[in-house]
Amino acid sequence: MRLTTVALKHVILAGVALIEVVTAAAFLLAFHFYATQSAQQHARSSMHWALTAVEQELSLFLGKVETVADLTLGLSQSEILDFADSDRIERYFFDALLASPRFTGIYFAGTDGSFVFVTREAPQIADGEVFIRRVSVQDSGRAQKLYARGADFRTKRTIPDDGPIFDGRTRPWYAAAIENNRAHWSEPYVFYTSGQPGITVSSRVLDPRTGDVLGVVGLDLSFQRLSQFVQGLEISDNGKAFIADRSGRLIAFPLELSGEPGNLPAISQLADSVAAEAFRLANIGESGVEAAVTFDHGGTEYVAALNVLSWENGEWVVGAYAPTTDFLNWFGDVQVATFWLTMILMAAGMLGGLALWRTVQTRLARIQAGAEEMIRNTGQPFDYEPSGFLELQTTERALTVMADAVVEREEALQALNEKLAEVMRAVDRMPIGIGVFTPDGPIRYVNAVAAAILGLHGDGVEKFDANLIGRLDACAAASGGTNATLSAALENQTNWEGELSAATLHGRDETTIYRMIAVPLPPKSSGKWVFAVEDVTVQKGMERDLISALETATEASQAKSMFLANMSHELRTPLNSVLGYGDMMRNEIFGPVGDPHYAEYIENILTSGHTLLDILSNLLDLTAVETGRMTLKAEREDLTDIIGEAVRPHRAACQSAGLALALDLPDALPVEADATKLRQAIGNLVQNAARYARGATQLSVSVTDAPGRRVRIVVEDDGIGIPPDRFERVLQPFRRSVENSHLAASDGVGLGLPIAKAIVELHGGTMTLERPDDGKGLRIVLILPICAAG
Repeated sequence: MRLTTVALKHVILAGVALIEVVTAAAFLLAFHFYATQSAQQHARSSMHWALTAVEQELSLFLGKVETVADLTLGLSQSEILDFADSDRIERYFFDALLASPRFTGIYFAGTDGSFVFVTREAPQIADGEVFIRRVSVQDSGRAQKLYARGADFRTKRTIPDDGPIFDGRTRPWYAAAIENNRAHWSEPYVFYTSGQPGITVSSRVLDPRTGDVLGVVGLDLSFQRLSQFVQGLEISDNGKAFIADRSGRLIAFPLELSGEPGNLPAISQLADSVAAEAFRLANIGESGVEAAVTFDHGGTEYVAALNVLSWENGEWVVGAYAPTTDFLNWFGDVQVATFWLTMILMAAGMLGGLALWRTVQTRLARIQAGAEEMIRNTGQPFDYEPSGFLELQTTERALTVMADAVVEREEALQALNEKLAEVMRAVDRMPIGIGVFTPDGPIRYVNAVAAAILGLHGDGVEKFDANLIGRLDACAAASGGTNATLSAALENQTNWEGELSAATLHGRDETTIYRMIAVPLPPKSSGKWVFAVEDVTVQKGMERDLISALETATEASQAKSMFLANMSHELRTPLNSVLGYGDMMRNEIFGPVGDPHYAEYIENILTSGHTLLDILSNLLDLTAVETGRMTLKAEREDLTDIIGEAVRPHRAACQSAGLALALDLPDALPVEADATKLRQAIGNLVQNAARYARGATQLSVSVTDAPGRRVRIVVEDDGIGIPPDRFERVLQPFRRSVENSHLAASDGVGLGLPIAKAIVELHGGTMTLERPDDGKGLRIVLILPICAAG
């Protein structure tokens, strides 16, 4: 059954005439007394619950303290650590800090004044970073450096340091550790670096060889988690909890604690003086005995509970307090409403008030039980009950929906942060500098590489202002890599690329060159830009070396071509004379030569002379090809006649080599070509087969049509062939097709195939070498257009 307060009011008004005023007044007094008693009992229960919760959290903290003490003693006695090596100590401390959440910081103070301190709690670092204070001893004195490292041990940035150089030898924990031969706990105090309260455990370190004292190693434990716990503790609307030592110095409190390094604030210094009053009035007894007190402060009644928790290094006081009115708010409202209603409704109002009180009490008890269950176990609100007052139903349903929404948003936010962290880690590890900026505005992000190149700190405060833009333009202009300026690109919202000279950028004598690219982020109206910068010194050096090598090779090739051309011309003149006189002697123009052996010798002279003349002609052709001086005189010719004329001079050589020459040619095939050069190319292929196709019995030349108004010429033999991995080699000048010892004496210098390929390509065609399907011999395929290319 669903009821509203309006319906309840009507029921109470209906019975107003039936109840006497005296009975209603008596009931109201009894109700007031019972409500007050219940409120006080509720307050005491809440104080006890709060005290228990704080004691449990403190017990967990002290358990961690004992573990940290063991860790510190283990570090001081470790023979693995070399405390003379500050770099290795820093890395070891860094890994130990990330591996264990038990402690806040770890340090080593040497007897010579050196100091290494690694902590995850410092005001100058961001989430996920580690603060490092390092004091080194040098010949000129002691030097101090502060910087932040990321989870990958890479230095994020150097932290400015305007303070004095830290000397651990002046700290109380140093003196205490030197005087004791075991781990020593300090009294609670405010940490020098973070300004947060905590305690430290320290132990002296001895040289394992000499027994001399090397220094002091220690671990810090912060009270920050205890303060966060008591701050989040829900005692009541105005209730608070705290932790202090016996002397009244605060260890944890919902408000921000501050004090001078080494000194904890006293509970009497708080703006909230109720805690000090509760601490003063409570009769704190032995450990484990809870002390409760009720007192008036500023016209308000408070209830407080305190207890003492002992541990190895002393005793701490746990306290909680709240105004009793926090527990009477609901009952006070019910009391006032019931008073006026019962005065009007008489005895029926008294009965209605009792029923109302019973309903509210039950619902409140259920709400309280559900809230405690939520805190202890599930972390989710209890399911609302769809009955009773609509207002309470609406409140319970809204709380349930709100809690579900909060959990979903937290999970989505956590997933988004994890993805963002992965992206940022990837960008930070890139070898290229990356950054995001707004012109004349803040530099929103730079990774370590970009910060190092541009001389930035990457602290989010620096600006991409006119000074930096002008400096980059000056560097780009000095390098001569671009005519456009960065300032013009920023104004016109266009992409920019330039090379930066490190000598101009850093003002030092450096040869490093950087390439920088800046691109506006869409939409361009956002005014945001992204830039990338990288070191291209090696690439630029390679580029210069490549250009120099290319020039050298070109000059050498030209010199070689000129030499070959000159030598060929110089040799042809005396050779023609030799051949002319030899021909005259063979024809016996001026009379017989006498002995028949002379005729044989003259024939050998002419044969060798013609061979040498062919070689010189090939050398001249190669020179023309390489220098680009070979040209075509294309005319309409019959390809069948050209091939026949090219093969005819080599039939005797083929017959001598045991090759059966087979031609598969059309009756007539008109093409547009340079007949002389095409005849030379095909003749070279046939001559090459006659010379080198050892073991071959068949040499064929065939012509067929090819797609695209082209013709396909195939020269194929069944000899030993050429391995496919040597195809590219034999198409290069002066490379022989075979290297067998029994063929090394064959004539020719390896120019036939290269010259043939050059002539075919001048006609706009291609020449390729293939291995026949049966794996024997060599197939040379020429593809020529019917109309010549040049």
